[in-house]
Amino acid sequence: MPCFIPRAARAALPLVLFAQAAAADVTPAEVWADWRVYMEGMGYVVDGTETADGADLTVSDLRFGSLAPEGGGAMAVSLGTLTFKQDADGSVAVVMPEVMPITVDITPADAESKPLQFDIDLTQTAPLMTVSGDAQQMTYAYSAETAGLILTQLQVGGETFGAENAGFNLLATGLAARSVAKVGEKRVQEQIASIENLQYELLVNNPMDATAMRLKGAGSDIGITGGSTMPLTAEAEGLGDMIAAGFTGKGRLTFGGGGTELNLSDPVNGDVNIVTASDGGNLDVSLAPEGLGYAGQQTGISVDLNLPGMTFPIQFAMEEGAFDLDVPVLTSAEAQPFSALIDLDGFTMSDAIWNIFDPAQDLPRTSASVLLDLAGRVRLLADLFDPATAERMADPEAQPAEIQALTLNALSVKALDAELTGEGSVEFDNEDLAAYQGMPKPVGQVTLALAGANALIDQLVASGLLPQQQAMGARMVLGLFAKPGDDPDTLASEIRFTPAGEILANGQRIR
Repeated sequence: MPCFIPRAARAALPLVLFAQAAAADVTPAEVWADWRVYMEGMGYVVDGTETADGADLTVSDLRFGSLAPEGGGAMAVSLGTLTFKQDADGSVAVVMPEVMPITVDITPADAESKPLQFDIDLTQTAPLMTVSGDAQQMTYAYSAETAGLILTQLQVGGETFGAENAGFNLLATGLAARSVAKVGEKRVQEQIASIENLQYELLVNNPMDATAMRLKGAGSDIGITGGSTMPLTAEAEGLGDMIAAGFTGKGRLTFGGGGTELNLSDPVNGDVNIVTASDGGNLDVSLAPEGLGYAGQQTGISVDLNLPGMTFPIQFAMEEGAFDLDVPVLTSAEAQPFSALIDLDGFTMSDAIWNIFDPAQDLPRTSASVLLDLAGRVRLLADLFDPATAERMADPEAQPAEIQALTLNALSVKALDAELTGEGSVEFDNEDLAAYQGMPKPVGQVTLALAGANALIDQLVASGLLPQQQAMGARMVLGLFAKPGDDPDTLASEIRFTPAGEILANGQRIR
């Protein structure tokens, strides 16, 4: 898995086999130069002592450093020694020790924050990395029986914390990866990797107040695919500069069943235990000048909480959860599209929770679901990844974006045998901030439908959760904003936002 080896290595298995290896030889010096150019193109400063032994090359005291723009602090990573050995078939073997000490130094920008130092051991069992091809296209191959990360020491300022106070252990088994890097006018890279099983544990034990946190987790059948394109001429000081220069990247993570357990120990406020599990899912990320895409999906989700003061565990589950977000990242004179979706399906709670407010079981204990699908157009007034944007957002008067249109593609909320649905669209007049007291004026229409509302009110009254007088008030409010639908126990409402700044519900002015 790429995250268990130096980032510059981009460990991987070959995509193609060369019929005539001698015609496509690559040298240790070319492989090291490829790593160095890649890391420097990402904004890192690379240092190391190079020692040649015939065709072989050893790089010792290897160190990657980065400096955040405008005094934003610095980070340095020390990796020790790597050896690049020329093989007889024209490929290069990258020799790594089975235990590689790594030091990460983080220097904050402000004098009040304390510097951090992480001492980490990168462990590998039977690691094998080879590079084949030529200087213009290199194929990387990596495999290992196991790979792990172990935090051996943490320093915060001048204080040192050992394994009894700060610990992190990660172990992956059955690793295989492949990567192809092609260099022309741009650097194009494609990767694929797999991990059979993954385990991790995080420990934080505060010696000052006797509180502690322990997080354990495991996963299986992990797959990673991705690729990137980076201009060779870009001089980037940050992610925003890289995107503006034409950087594109994409990645997909898939995973099978797994789970986590979190234990919080607090002698004053009580202990907390949280256990989660899922059958698996996926995560997709894409980044380009056109925008950022972030989507995920997970199935068979369960959560079990034991909280202080509760005599029973809080348990709930969900058949499937998904989200999808696409947003612009660079400023533009014209509005750019965006979209957002959240879909939660098959949400259920344990009977112990239901019995708190519905001991007589008057309410239907069916599963609940929520679907919200939005799209629109927005004009960014600041680049999303510009560090100055984050500083400006600290000002409550700052306006990072100007929304111009919003479409409700779908709304669906199902619970207690009732369902609310809706759709519609509005345009926003950003020149008129007076009609809605500082907000852009919306102009458009939204339609809503509600099924099962009266039956639900009857059930709430029967269970004692809703007094009869309040039930009458709820029915009166529904009558003001909605009209009877075509089917029994259904209501419909058409909400219009007029150019004059009015809001009409089924033709009746409510604002």
